[in-house]
Amino acid sequence: MLLGGVILLTFATWYGVLAGSFQYDDFPNVILDPATFDPAQLWDRAATGFRPLLRATYFMDYELWGMYAPGFLATNLMLHLTAVLTVFALARRRLGSEFPAAIAALFFAAQPAHAAVVAYVSGRSAGLSATLLLLALLLYDRSSGWRIGALTLWVAAILTKETALVFPALLMLWEWTRPAPLAGARKRLLPFLVAAPGLALAVLMVPRMQELLAFSQSLRSPLQNLAWNAVALPEALSLWVRPWALSVEHAPFTWSVLRAVAGGAALLGLITVAVIFRRRAPYLAFAILFPIVALLPTYSIIARLDPVAENPLYLAWFGIALLAGVAAANFARSPAVLGTLAAALFAGAIWSAKRVEVWQNPVTLWTEAVAGSPASARAWNNLGMARFNAGDRDGADAAFIRALELDPHHFQAWDARLTIRLLKETGSVSRGLEPQ
Repeated sequence: MLLGGVILLTFATWYGVLAGSFQYDDFPNVILDPATFDPAQLWDRAATGFRPLLRATYFMDYELWGMYAPGFLATNLMLHLTAVLTVFALARRRLGSEFPAAIAALFFAAQPAHAAVVAYVSGRSAGLSATLLLLALLLYDRSSGWRIGALTLWVAAILTKETALVFPALLMLWEWTRPAPLAGARKRLLPFLVAAPGLALAVLMVPRMQELLAFSQSLRSPLQNLAWNAVALPEALSLWVRPWALSVEHAPFTWSVLRAVAGGAALLGLITVAVIFRRRAPYLAFAILFPIVALLPTYSIIARLDPVAENPLYLAWFGIALLAGVAAANFARSPAVLGTLAAALFAGAIWSAKRVEVWQNPVTLWTEAVAGSPASARAWNNLGMARFNAGDRDGADAAFIRALELDPHHFQAWDARLTIRLLKETGSVSRGLEPQ
């Protein structure tokens, strides 16, 4: 009965994604990529080794639905529901009861930041990879007979998104924070620790990954990235409790040595608390360390064009969700605690549904983006694209003008304005407009 309630409430929160549409990165990643609809191109892409499983899911969606956004988003919703049910199973194994497991699963389900994964087709890389890792953790935790399955799912997660290489570190944390340590942890971990270097090397050999690493190096050095991420990581984590700050485009933060030192000190302080209280409060230690470890591939020495992003937070939320289940288990007879948990779940579900509504409409999505990041030429350009595709040519032209005021060298905005002018003069154009 509790499991049925989890499924029902998850679907009720997120069913609005089925009315969604393709968004900006979906054009190059899905619509215009021939690997989405051409089997030969899909095979060629798989041979390069860059996220072949992710590409295969896009191809399967196209075979089922054609180029129909709600069909692609239905797959995202099913993946999210699978992740929620896996969290339920993991929490039940660790907490020993269905009620706290249901609370943990619902907390995982109703996080508004998940909209960037569930309601966005290109967010699937984070959602599919996280779901596979959670399933791998569940198999790992069952018995040695399931370890091959866990290894297989881990490899599948890497073939979806390379950040899944962090899985052995998450397994070590899972073992280290057991309330009652089990014998044989080293033996259980050994296959994953042995496989990790080879898998990491295989990922680094992929040409596309080498290009991305070279690009990262051109932006900032590894030490500079650590300093930047000391500011960016706390900023990103704070989005969990600031749903009003969620957006497809986050305003660039002001970096300073003082902010980097403060952010680094805060993270070091949290890690210290987790280490000190690991024996007395293992679930608190897990909740603190799991997000930090899960986000290491994203917020460490690798540079990102967008330092603050929402989709990497998807898997990281599992640690907090499990802690919510622990609170429900330990304070099951406390009306105050249960009331607080219920209020938090209700607020999370409402905000999640609101985020889905924003993601349903490209004009709404980018109107919100320019309100939060008024100095972003990219946001104004993409608002112009959304308005143009919605039939608002004058509004689109105004947005493109604003993008060019912010960045006079924004080629795409110049090209879009030319397209609108040709359309007004001739009534037709030979090309369409696509977001940046």
